[in-house]
Amino acid sequence: MTMFLLCIPLLVGLLLVPALGWADYPAGEDAYNHGDYATALNEWRSLAAQGDAGGQNGLGLMYVKGQGVFQDSGEAAKWFHLAADQRYAVAQYNLGRYCQLKANSDQSTGGAGSLISDKSMDFGQVNYLFSG
Repeated sequence: MTMFLLCIPLLVGLLLVPALGWADYPAGEDAYNHGDYATALNEWRSLAAQGDAGGQNGLGLMYVKGQGVFQDSGEAAKWFHLAADQRYAVAQYNLGRYCQLKANSDQSTGGAGSLISDKSMDFGQVNYLFSG
């Protein structure tokens, strides 16, 4: 009987876990790839706040391209940098690409131009830079 009473809090906890709505990187990636940026933003923002490099890179990509959020190169750089600091290869590529585009933009416009004018600029894939 004592063992049963000790197990009740554990069982209640296990039943509540799905209701908490844990963030899910694959769900965010799937939503992003299907143009559902609100769902991707919701999933990745939660993960990024917990220090998840994939979520941070995903947010950076959304901010640099202005997908589901207002385009903000400063926010993009922040999220790419946080993920790159964790040795997340795609974020390292994206941060390097960001810096390259920023340098080119500053040279050609005297610092007054837009960093990204085309939403299809060459940034790394959401998940993997290399496949196969």
